[in-house]
Amino acid sequence: MQKKLSLIVTIAFILVTPHLSFAVDFNDDISIDFLLGSNTPKKQPAKKKPTPAPKKENSDLDLDLGLDEEVPAAQTAPGKKEDSSLSEPQTTPQAPNPPQASEKKATPKKAAFVPTTNLVTKVKKGLPFTIEETEYWVAENPDVNQCLDNGQTMLIYLVTRYKDAESVAFLLENGADLKTHCTPQYDALFMAALNNSSPEVLDTLISNGANLIAKDEDGNTALHLAAAFNPNPNIITTLIDNGLSPETQNRFGQTPLHLSAFNNKNLKITRTLLDYGANPNQADTLSRTPLMAAAIADNAEMIKYLISRGANLNHIDANNLSVLDYHNKTAYLKKDEFQKKTFPTISSKLNTAFDFITSEHHKFNTLLTQSTNTQNPALTADIAIKNHADIDILDKNGCTTLLNALKTQAPASLIKKLLEAGANPNLTCQNNTTALIFTAQNASSAPTEAGKKATLLLASDANPNEPDASGKTALMYGLASPEFIQTLITAGVDLNLKDHAGETALSYALKQNVPEDTVIALITAGADLDLKDNAGETPLSYALKHRLSSNIIFALINATANLNTPLPNTAGDTPLLFAVKNDLSSDIVKQMLKKGADPKIADQNGLNTYDILKNNRYFNAALKNKTRKDNLGSF
Repeated sequence: MQKKLSLIVTIAFILVTPHLSFAVDFNDDISIDFLLGSNTPKKQPAKKKPTPAPKKENSDLDLDLGLDEEVPAAQTAPGKKEDSSLSEPQTTPQAPNPPQASEKKATPKKAAFVPTTNLVTKVKKGLPFTIEETEYWVAENPDVNQCLDNGQTMLIYLVTRYKDAESVAFLLENGADLKTHCTPQYDALFMAALNNSSPEVLDTLISNGANLIAKDEDGNTALHLAAAFNPNPNIITTLIDNGLSPETQNRFGQTPLHLSAFNNKNLKITRTLLDYGANPNQADTLSRTPLMAAAIADNAEMIKYLISRGANLNHIDANNLSVLDYHNKTAYLKKDEFQKKTFPTISSKLNTAFDFITSEHHKFNTLLTQSTNTQNPALTADIAIKNHADIDILDKNGCTTLLNALKTQAPASLIKKLLEAGANPNLTCQNNTTALIFTAQNASSAPTEAGKKATLLLASDANPNEPDASGKTALMYGLASPEFIQTLITAGVDLNLKDHAGETALSYALKQNVPEDTVIALITAGADLDLKDNAGETPLSYALKHRLSSNIIFALINATANLNTPLPNTAGDTPLLFAVKNDLSSDIVKQMLKKGADPKIADQNGLNTYDILKNNRYFNAALKNKTRKDNLGSF
């Protein structure tokens, strides 16, 4: 009966053993014969304390086979032989062991070594570690998804800081979650795309079920984040090869190329995206392109590269800003108002940067354009200029602030401020009207001020010869101001340009009621006196026919190279013949003779100056006063 019982116990032991969490060393005190129920146990070696096996967990098969207690060798009375019967060996009764506290199950089994530094300490400091240390940590920490700090699990630490695909795979095999449930929450694939330059780590995550189509709060995919932050183009390749598209847009309409152009200094990332089909001119929801993102980042190399790959430098966005506008306004992003902002994602930062520049751009450009209507135009303009307003921003009429200032007769102090800030004095608006022409048009009401403004404009390289749509120049418009005209003459203005009507500045001066000083200044400055107006008149013929002041006629006589050329629109009369035929002042006749007029030249009827004078009051007066020789000289 005892044999049968022993056999049953032995069979039960063999069947149950694979399900129990303990180990038996058959070199210890318990012999094979004992397990088989022999009543003649072999002689045992000296007793030693056994290596404790891990405590088993309570289970449905929690059988107490008495294997947890030490079993002593069978006792034999002195002088007697061992009993060879099949009875159970005699044992000394043992007091039952006290209950022990349950011990956590370590899965997998603990490593055979104990690391000197905790793995958590190492990964937080970015120190190197081995796969054995990972295995030990997992054995010691059944919850591999515990939140270590700041929402990060061990898996997040590894995919963020290490290229150790083996340890990542081991964590995943032992239950690591691809998405943390800490605060804040992190996605392992996103963190790897952001920070890890190892394609093997990404492949490990993807092969273990990472969600490739997941997006963050702004609609960014892992490819968006890799494009913005990761320095390794192979990461881009890995994500695209696994199905992510370089054309995917987030909620702002930004593609991965927008983010690489804005935030990634490695041109190879941008090149890889373009090589895989990214559109260099793909616009976001407000028509802002990757080139504009590069302009905001003030990345000259990126700008050049994108242009070389087909990016449009002349693109204008929905807010009417150009690539150059964004590039020239990057200083706005240095303001505290922007610097103190926080951004949940890189795409949010880019979108906010676009919006901030746009807002500041319009605010200070508006202030500049309205400066001409303020009580202190120069001060208002100065504020706008210091805040990076576009000095040549156009209003709704297409005019710059400088043109508007001159058109509305703003003070010279504003003109000076605008020119010092770089305003272009050669831009035009409203029928191609230049800054000098606007100044000239107001010269009659403020001639001295017009001269000052002209001096400022010319010192800034304003072109005095640029005509408006009718062909008229500033010289033609500014005849009312001798100061203005003299300023232009000193600057080397072309005196002989004709407008579309065929008139020169001098011909206009002769025909308009302008100061004599203006006309004389044009004549003495070298205006061509042989040029005819649209009626075919020269300046001298016009002056004689319209009996202009003797000062003007004298100036023309003195400047005329040849007084013996027939005047236009006459019967072949020379200026001298015309003068005597029309009873002009004897002083004029004398001046002509003095300057070389030939009285012997006859008209078409064969009459010379003497023939005309015989029937002329001047001749009779000369005879009476015996001054014929004074009037006619040797004739």
